[in-house]
Amino acid sequence: MRGSRIYLTMTTVLGLVIGCSSEKASTPTASQAAPKRPMHRHGVGPHGGVVFDLGKYHAEFTVNRSTHEGIIYMLDDDEESPLDVQANELFLTIQSAKDDQDKTIPQTTISLTPAEVIDGKTRRLQGRADVLGKIASFRGTVAGEIDGKPVLGSFQWQTGSKDMPKK
Repeated sequence: MRGSRIYLTMTTVLGLVIGCSSEKASTPTASQAAPKRPMHRHGVGPHGGVVFDLGKYHAEFTVNRSTHEGIIYMLDDDEESPLDVQANELFLTIQSAKDDQDKTIPQTTISLTPAEVIDGKTRRLQGRADVLGKIASFRGTVAGEIDGKPVLGSFQWQTGSKDMPKK
């Protein structure tokens, strides 16, 4: 009985030391390593809005002042191509806002809902609020859930002579 325990202990130790596989672990070479993400450039996006990080995603925020609409476009890593995501609702909080006459506008939260949903995914979320027709500049925060994970991002918006900043 005692010999069986010693034999079992020794085989267990040898198994741990030697391992289960005769293959050696290899370190990936530079060509095998995961591709690097492109550099963050942000700035003006393909729709003329401001690009920002929204969790692990890239998003672009635009305002259409004539329709009082705020729009979030989801972008791929290149910050130009559209990205389809599953999102039911995001919340845009407008902070430190000024209108065209440089008057302060109180903090406002706007619900953004999916547009053009295909197979349960969207690449654009939008919401309307009267305040979006008056705002000239503000800091914004976007929060919600994308693809089942919480996201949070922030940006600075400055309106030019048109509804959206120039490219």
